[in-house]
Amino acid sequence: MRRNVKQNKLVNLPSDSSMESMNMTAEVDLAIIVEEVVEAVTAGHAFKKQHGPAITSKFATTAPSSNDKPAVGNGALGQPDATASEEQGTVSVLLDICPRRSWLVRTQPGALRRIIMNLLGNALKYTASGFVAVSLRAQENENNGKVNAFIRVVDSGFVY
Repeated sequence: MRRNVKQNKLVNLPSDSSMESMNMTAEVDLAIIVEEVVEAVTAGHAFKKQHGPAITSKFATTAPSSNDKPAVGNGALGQPDATASEEQGTVSVLLDICPRRSWLVRTQPGALRRIIMNLLGNALKYTASGFVAVSLRAQENENNGKVNAFIRVVDSGFVY
């Protein structure tokens, strides 16, 4: 052990000394990020709405014996019971991305994805029927030539 201590020295690399290695920014297409997040969150929400009660009840109980019968009102796996689906209306998800020549921006894509996921997830969670709209717009600043991007998540407000 003592012989190896001298050989295992900490090596200082130039990138380790700067904060650049901690920089999580990248040049990404904002329109693609918004579209991917909306698609993934919407698909997850639809799956949970359709299969959630059956999957939850299956894993929440102990392992059934061969003599156990399914409880009344719980549909088979993948088939929610009729009363649950009648109580919950349909929610339409609308995606509106303003056409631009380029949506390339330098940002932290992971943080941006989490923000959009949280906003859209909450809108879907608390909207029983109606719509949730996600839009992406750009506004050019005449003073400095920069472009401001606006991501908006709006729901119709019909709650349970």
